[in-house]
Amino acid sequence: MYSLDTNIIVDILRGDTRLKSKLQELNDKQINCCITPIVLAELFKGVYKAQRQSEALKLVEDFVQNLQLLDFNEYACRLFGQRHAELLRLGKQTQELDLMIASISLAHDAIVVTNNHKDFHNIRGLKIESW
Repeated sequence: MYSLDTNIIVDILRGDTRLKSKLQELNDKQINCCITPIVLAELFKGVYKAQRQSEALKLVEDFVQNLQLLDFNEYACRLFGQRHAELLRLGKQTQELDLMIASISLAHDAIVVTNNHKDFHNIRGLKIESW
């Protein structure tokens, strides 16, 4: 299962044909793509900052209706706390929203798809891909 980061979805919504093809290929193979509540919140933040809000809202709503929304469950919260403390001890802190995305993805055994490896590369156990 692939957990799509905000930057990937934004690129798809902006018309990146390579990414759209990749999604279609996964869909054809019945491989699930999902998002975290954090990514969805970031998308809606962008919607309400857009000049053409109704158009942006429709794009996001249409896109996410076909994706599984992962739960930010107790296990994900525990992973967040553990990884946060670990990164702090190592002096390799990351943005908390990125760590939440990673923790939720880890809890659901999903691979994070992002174009920003630097935001996630220090998080132990996280599988990351760029498309």
